[in-house]
Amino acid sequence: MFIASIVICTVLLYDLSRQAYMVIFLPLLEEWFFRGLLLPSLALVNVPTAIIVSSLMFSLTHYYYFRLDFLLTIFIYSVVVAKCQVHYKSISLPMSMHVAWNWCKIYASLNFYESGLTYYGGLAIASSYIIGWFIQKVWEHRSQADKGISRS
Repeated sequence: MFIASIVICTVLLYDLSRQAYMVIFLPLLEEWFFRGLLLPSLALVNVPTAIIVSSLMFSLTHYYYFRLDFLLTIFIYSVVVAKCQVHYKSISLPMSMHVAWNWCKIYASLNFYESGLTYYGGLAIASSYIIGWFIQKVWEHRSQADKGISRS
């Protein structure tokens, strides 16, 4: 977490622009809302319907290019991310995937040629989220195993 914080601060200090905002803050906020609040609330009624409805709503909020192919791509991505969230019951992986997606689509494509800092900074951010997700899963697994041993 400490290294991720340093990387995030470095990227933000290097480029306090709309791109950094869209790569770091917006994906976390969107995942928190769509997969952290909306999806679990709708899943109380029906999980497949919740995945479709939350994915459709997510897609429609990103329909600013008025292109059907873009809408379909975002919808498919959203379904995959929602299925990951339902399967793993953790918002960490969808957040990681969204940060990595936005970094690849927005930040790296616009700034890759300008500086090694932006490339490695974005790569480190996405990697740190994904590694953090795996550490969380290992920690949860060990905690459950320890509880099983102490109950016996």
